Amino acid sequence: MALRLVALLTALLSTAYGHGLQVQVKQDRAVVIHIKYEEGQPFSFKEYTIYHSQEPEKPFAVGKTDRYGRVSFLPDRAGKWILKAFGEDGHGVVKEINIDGSMIGTQASGQDRLLKVLTGVAVIIGFFGAVGILRKKRWAL
Repeated sequence: MALRLVALLTALLSTAYGHGLQVQVKQDRAVVIHIKYEEGQPFSFKEYTIYHSQEPEKPFAVGKTDRYGRVSFLPDRAGKWILKAFGEDGHGVVKEINIDGSMIGTQASGQDRLLKVLTGVAVIIGFFGAVGILRKKRWAL
């Protein structure tokens, strides 16, 4: 009985945690870049890649510009960043962006996940402790 309960709880907890998503909306100091054609039309829905100059082989952000030709990102460190944006028609741009220390965004830490795991373990231990106490009392009667 107890083994079945453990298996059921483990399956439920691992399934629920494995598929969960969290969304956090936060106003922060994002860098926003507007790209337009010379005629003034926005460079809409074109692919871009952003790199830090110290790691040109490792993209920091990849995506498409929005309908207004904007790219936004939260840099994780100061220094020179490189934006490469190109369309199917051959038009494109390579732009260097200098970010000073005041524009550095924050990243979420792994402490939230650790806290959730520890809380789950504590709940499971508490549950089985309560089951053990109840079983002892039932056998004593």
